[in-house]
Amino acid sequence: MGRIKTQIVKRYAKLLLEKFPDKFTDDFESNKRVLMEHTEIKSVKLRNQLAGLHYPTDDKENQREGNSREGRGCSAGNSAYNGN
Repeated sequence: MGRIKTQIVKRYAKLLLEKFPDKFTDDFESNKRVLMEHTEIKSVKLRNQLAGLHYPTDDKENQREGNSREGRGCSAGNSAYNGN
């Protein structure tokens, strides 16, 4: 299981991706530089959490490939869970 990030970190990551879609990469150090240049985040912890997240790059890849998080998981008609 992965670590659960707080809602504020997720919200900022989404906003940053919308505002700067081509700036973020998989590299932590380059993401940190982008955040220092384009934002005024005073909290080092928050900046590092945002720079280390894979949400921006994962979401960008999903948008490019047309993948969606919807439709994943078990369906209600799965016979193993219905007792059939």
